[in-house]
Amino acid sequence: MAARPSSVDLFCRVVDNLGDIGVCWRLARQLVAEAGIPVRLVVDRLDVAQTLVPAIDPQLDQQDVEGIRLVRWRDGELLCEADLVIEAFACELPPGYLLSMAQRKPVPAWVNLEYLSAEAWVPSHHGLPSPHPRLPLSKHFFFPGFVAGTGGLLRENSIKPSPTPVTVPKVPRIFAFTYDAGPIDMLTAAIASDGRPASICVPAMEPRGDLERWRASQAKTGLNAAPMLEFVPFVPQSSFDELLASHDLLLVRGEDSLVRALWSGKPFAWQLYRQEGDAHLPKLEAFLAWYARDMPEQLRKAWQDFSRAWNGVPGFEIAAEWPRLRNQLDGWGAYASGQAANLMRQADLMSNLLSFFGKLARI
Repeated sequence: MAARPSSVDLFCRVVDNLGDIGVCWRLARQLVAEAGIPVRLVVDRLDVAQTLVPAIDPQLDQQDVEGIRLVRWRDGELLCEADLVIEAFACELPPGYLLSMAQRKPVPAWVNLEYLSAEAWVPSHHGLPSPHPRLPLSKHFFFPGFVAGTGGLLRENSIKPSPTPVTVPKVPRIFAFTYDAGPIDMLTAAIASDGRPASICVPAMEPRGDLERWRASQAKTGLNAAPMLEFVPFVPQSSFDELLASHDLLLVRGEDSLVRALWSGKPFAWQLYRQEGDAHLPKLEAFLAWYARDMPEQLRKAWQDFSRAWNGVPGFEIAAEWPRLRNQLDGWGAYASGQAANLMRQADLMSNLLSFFGKLARI
């Protein structure tokens, strides 16, 4: 039987938005609930973590929530007590903690949980070591991914393929979770111009200014039929899948939301976090190519071009791409359901991570 860690320390810095803590909390919960492995989750922004997990008290330096030991990140105060140390998204472990890792016998396995990407280089970089320049430690890069040879995707045991393909109704409910209100504002205008009704549901935390003004102008002119705009409460992470299930087209942002959209088996488009110099665009194109590899030609073209417009790629406009995508909604559900089922045949990220630890423990 492969070696398993007796405990895990997981470090997370909240760089921006909710993505970092969203992935880390989901992984920590799965390690505790399904693998029975104690986890200490070290986070620098407990107030942000509370947005996803309301039971968290941001005033406490240490607390137990859902079986996870949650600790406020304080440089110089933590010592390594775990067999497996996970540094999420290159957050850089505290120097004192690193020193305690080097002094521990045997030294713990050290993994840098990287960002999710469909780019071709990911499998060849997955698992590579990076020796520390001064201490007798090696960090190993663990890349989540969509294909064999990567770390896979986070997926709980409860996630199962849908028994029937998803169908999209004539008046689709669109869930729009974005980094800014701009794309939603343009989509409302595109739906109104197209004339075919749809409803757009926006989480309450989204910037509302332009959208509130748009809804007010629609009310004055009586043009409320297309589209209907609704603000829905922002839900905890534990209720997010249920929220997605109540909609027909999912416009999601960031890594955790993308993976949940994939498991839903529903039509979706992904908004990536915009990086300086448009460094996120190669990542977008790699994902568009991978996911649409078996799509019917008309759906592939419509979905890829709408996704480019949704991400602000020059030369693509939501006003032009939405009607083309709308024409393809009927056949999209079957493809999305099939892709979800195919992905579920692969090992999940937590299982791959524990297998990787077993390999490191034998070195």
